[in-house]
Amino acid sequence: MRNYRVLIFFLLIPAGCVPIIRKTRVLPDEIDNRVYRRLAGRKSFAFNVAYHTDAPVLLSAHSRGVWQRPDREAWDGFWIRGGQKNAIRMRANGDVQFFWTDSGWQIQPRGLESKILDQLEQLLADVQLSYRGEFAGRYRFQFQPNMSLIDPLRQKNLSGILDVDIHSGLPVRVYVGDPERRAEWEARFSGFDRKVRVEIPFVPVLRLELAPERRLRINERRLVSARLQHRLRLMEIGCRQNWEKGNLELVLDQVLSRTAVELLTCRGQVELWRGRWVKPGESAGGRVVQAGIDAARRVELLERLGDNSQLQAEVDTSIPLQPKLTVTGRFAFQDSSSYILLADQRVLGVTEIAEPLDAGAVATRLHFSDSDGPDILRTIQMLFSVPPLPVSLRVISYERR
Repeated sequence: MRNYRVLIFFLLIPAGCVPIIRKTRVLPDEIDNRVYRRLAGRKSFAFNVAYHTDAPVLLSAHSRGVWQRPDREAWDGFWIRGGQKNAIRMRANGDVQFFWTDSGWQIQPRGLESKILDQLEQLLADVQLSYRGEFAGRYRFQFQPNMSLIDPLRQKNLSGILDVDIHSGLPVRVYVGDPERRAEWEARFSGFDRKVRVEIPFVPVLRLELAPERRLRINERRLVSARLQHRLRLMEIGCRQNWEKGNLELVLDQVLSRTAVELLTCRGQVELWRGRWVKPGESAGGRVVQAGIDAARRVELLERLGDNSQLQAEVDTSIPLQPKLTVTGRFAFQDSSSYILLADQRVLGVTEIAEPLDAGAVATRLHFSDSDGPDILRTIQMLFSVPPLPVSLRVISYERR
């Protein structure tokens, strides 16, 4: 009897209670020539690019690849010119790219050939999309493209087609060609947000030898290696480590200035103080430290405001020649105060540029600038996010390759 009651209960559930799932749709009017930016908002996607042209020479290529946020790409395929077929194996990250050659991976500044989003941006720059209808779950648009790759002499009557998924608004196909099909370029996009990892080749460009300030036990060496690895991972720098006769050999795949290396390998106890400038010949009641290489530039430390665990830092490089470090913390804002940033008792910067973040002036943001370049500020930012090393490491060899 009990089973019958259960059955009757389910039979009596109204059919209207079953939810109907409908996918949302993007409207055609929401799609413009900046549609490629929607790809940059994904975690990853796969792409397939092919093209051919007959001018100024016979040239064709075909590549499959993967894009991974924030800016990693893998390209694999081939290109044919004058009947000669050549392999394409390329990886890119940030502002560098790697080509596979007979002698191994070669590193060089990154170009347009390894930037799929930049290729789309160039193709669609200043074009007007003309809606042509819907088919097979896609919106189709037509446009007049900017495509110097397959028509460098601007002699062909090229037209373009853009297909966009009606639900996600993501571009799934871009095609450019002339009526005679003597020149064509096509890119297809799929595999959005899949779990992928683009492995970047390790090409050593900087070799360091580091000496700890005292002899380390085995467990201390392991801790130093692990924390250095963590620091470099936050900076997206690849490394290789080897302990030899008490010293650490560290090989990096990116160049850092010597000053940045010294910050990378310092113990890394970051502190923020409120203080004041001390005039030459003036005495001070508190602790005084030298700010920079000029012995006459001194500051008195009056109030400790926080350390690694209590502060947050970001680097602003929007103005390349004027990079800034922004430090935020829970401390009272005081107008006309000097703020001193220290790492292992060494002054990293002094600023009077501060702003309150709330009505009670309990949270404060500071702005530090540094003329030595963004790599130093990026290294300082990293120190805010990691625990200190058990010891500092002295740079005894700095060798660029």
